[in-house]
Amino acid sequence: MSNQPINRPNVPVRDIDGSWVVVAIGLCLSLFGGWHVLASGMPGSVLESGSTLFINVGLPVVAVGVMLYAVRKAPTREWTVARWMFGSILALGALAAWASAESLIAGEFMAARGTLLLGANLGILFGVVTGVNRARAKQNAELAERERAQREGMAFLNHLLRHHVLNGMTIINGYTDELREEDVSPEHIEVIERQSERIVTLVENVQTLVQSLSGEPEAKPVDIADVADRAVADARETYPNATVELEADSATVRADDFLRSVLDNLIANAVEHHDGEPSVHVTVEAGDPTVLQVEDDGPGIPDEIRQSFTEKDDMATGVAGDGLGLYLVHTLVTNYGGEVRIADNDPRGTVVTVELPRA
Repeated sequence: MSNQPINRPNVPVRDIDGSWVVVAIGLCLSLFGGWHVLASGMPGSVLESGSTLFINVGLPVVAVGVMLYAVRKAPTREWTVARWMFGSILALGALAAWASAESLIAGEFMAARGTLLLGANLGILFGVVTGVNRARAKQNAELAERERAQREGMAFLNHLLRHHVLNGMTIINGYTDELREEDVSPEHIEVIERQSERIVTLVENVQTLVQSLSGEPEAKPVDIADVADRAVADARETYPNATVELEADSATVRADDFLRSVLDNLIANAVEHHDGEPSVHVTVEAGDPTVLQVEDDGPGIPDEIRQSFTEKDDMATGVAGDGLGLYLVHTLVTNYGGEVRIADNDPRGTVVTVELPRA
């Protein structure tokens, strides 16, 4: 029996070439500082020696460490940091040159090198720290703007689906009732009704997906046994020819009002794609995590739909049509901090396992 977790595509890591410019300059300054200390000689006391090493060698090393830590934690705008670094080195270097103007005018560069090195080292540290903070602030602002635009786009899509597509399907269903009174083949009317119901279900799933992605998820304690009981009761009415059984422990999970859509889609997927008389078994097992399972004895989920959720390159084609319900289940459960797995049932059928964090 295969047991395949549903995965989402990985986000590509951004180019980090700019960070290595910062690292290279920092290491060069630390090496130059070390040479300066050796050429000038170490002071007598331990405190003075430690201070000299930190000022001449330690400051650029700290700057390099800040840069590498920032890149490791989250890719940032490295060239922004590099520009701040160059600007700070030039500014503080110019200030150090002004302070050492007398020695430089006299041609005594060796006497001024300590001051110039201090200015450059302070410049790289100040520039890296400031540049990282400014780059992160700009990234956060751009991310907030993209999220705002995404929410507006989803709100428009939701409005479009609700007011145009669903209204159009209502009109189609109304004319279907009139066709029954005419001399029209019942088989043709059933085809229209099935396709209309399929489109309505598809639109409702898209609406749920849009609403779940439109804002910050607000998880709360949800009685999953009660949700499962109501979903199974409605399924028995909707699908009178199907056998839908429920065994549920009393359990509370971290979810939201869309948890019902998870149950509805899993049960509907098991019943509507059956090639005979459907038998569906729903179980809820309390624990941490709490486990929800929906088992059926149908023909199984097609490989192209199942594969689309385990191979990221097929994600776009996998969510079309019938695969949207499963994609919706995955998206909602992932937002709850849970996991979805698909397995083959024995002797036939599918087992979908949903693990949800206990509240």
